[in-house]
Amino acid sequence: MRIDEKEGRPMGCRKQMGALVAVVAALAAVAPPAHAAQGVVPSGAVAGATVKIEMAGNPDAAPGETRERACSGALVAASWVLTAASCFADAGGKVSFDAPPWPTTATVGRPDLTATSGKVATVDRLVPHPVRDVVMVRLASKVTTAPVVVATTPPAVGDTLTVAGFGRTADAVVPDTVHAAAYTVEALGDGVVDIAPAQDDAAICKGDAGGPALRATDTGGVELVAIHHTAYQGGCLGAAGTRRDATETRVDDLGRWIAAAMAPKPGESGFTEAYVATLYRDVLKREAGSGNIAHWATRLDQGETLRDITVGIVDSLSWRRVFVTDTYVTLLGRQPTDTQRDIWVSRYDGGMDTFAITHHFVSTAEYYARAGSTDTGLVQALHRDLLGRDATAVELTHWTDRAAQQGRTAVLQEFVHSDEYRDRVVDQADQQMLGRSPDPNHLRSFGDMLQEGGDIPDLLVRLAVTSEYRIGRVWGP
Repeated sequence: MRIDEKEGRPMGCRKQMGALVAVVAALAAVAPPAHAAQGVVPSGAVAGATVKIEMAGNPDAAPGETRERACSGALVAASWVLTAASCFADAGGKVSFDAPPWPTTATVGRPDLTATSGKVATVDRLVPHPVRDVVMVRLASKVTTAPVVVATTPPAVGDTLTVAGFGRTADAVVPDTVHAAAYTVEALGDGVVDIAPAQDDAAICKGDAGGPALRATDTGGVELVAIHHTAYQGGCLGAAGTRRDATETRVDDLGRWIAAAMAPKPGESGFTEAYVATLYRDVLKREAGSGNIAHWATRLDQGETLRDITVGIVDSLSWRRVFVTDTYVTLLGRQPTDTQRDIWVSRYDGGMDTFAITHHFVSTAEYYARAGSTDTGLVQALHRDLLGRDATAVELTHWTDRAAQQGRTAVLQEFVHSDEYRDRVVDQADQQMLGRSPDPNHLRSFGDMLQEGGDIPDLLVRLAVTSEYRIGRVWGP
């Protein structure tokens, strides 16, 4: 969770900021860092993984506002750094896709900033995560420093992590070196991990935002499990409090998003192939073969638009088969036979939309039997399967009474064509294509589209051609 200003002092990156108070001696061995004299520079994988990011800031900043910014980051590929999205946020807290709002550089492979090792690279693209305080930063030119591997499993309570950054120390606002320290995992949450210092003088300070939290591997290396989010900053220069615990943003479960961020973007070589491959995964739920990719790439070369090929993939026999199969599994709890599947594909081709098909399925004797062959069980099943939640006692009474008075058909019709079911269809489509729930405006707009006769394929096409999908979700074949 984010630390409240009244409780502690959040770590930020709007000013020239700095890193960790404590430093490590034998970090080349990648073991959890031991207590060491302040000022010792880490070496090896920890030093290589830690990047300093500097932004020129807003030249039109009002008096009293900070122009320059500095943060830390983690090198995850030859051209990519992972850091905190808040480092690039505008006054409204938003981070835009593509070029950063101010001239930005990343210093890579130079743990001592007074040296000449490594490289200072210009940042030319930002790809922010839709929910977490994470952004992928692209370097205009590749670096030769070895990147850190991103973990695929979460840290566990009790794990020791090496945290690093270029930020403020106990006696310097802008130190010349990277610093690192040992922290212990205290708690794990949805997208975050709480940590506490494992040595007396450890601290995460201003300028450390986005810096890496690294876990030692069995092979003697390190892997990235999180980046710095907020901290109380006890022990940092200028800090009033003494608390030193912090909250990190987890990245171990962002593999798909990271791959998408690094994928080619519209207009770049390889984008069409990556786009088609991603649509096959997201819409058809399978990998595209080389022939599939070549087919759609050729159609694009022949003058069709990206939307045209998106419609072709979504409005395909393969998608209709996927939809019918998913409907059988969700509502009847079983796979269809090929004959059953093809019957419903034919009915869809004959003009039945997905809502009409869903209405038919919940009207079957098989669905009623699966619900326990009672109206009470049916109402419970409709809430669970269509609305994604349990019925309240009041709702259960209301709908069973309606079924007794007006018949089950009327109840089924109201559920399938309810605003709440349409909203859930929109939410599921957004989760499928964008990996997140829709914002209120999006939910209302797409819900209105469905109410006016739109269907699930229309949702998928509209989502697939958004800049958020094309820039932030597409990843390579």
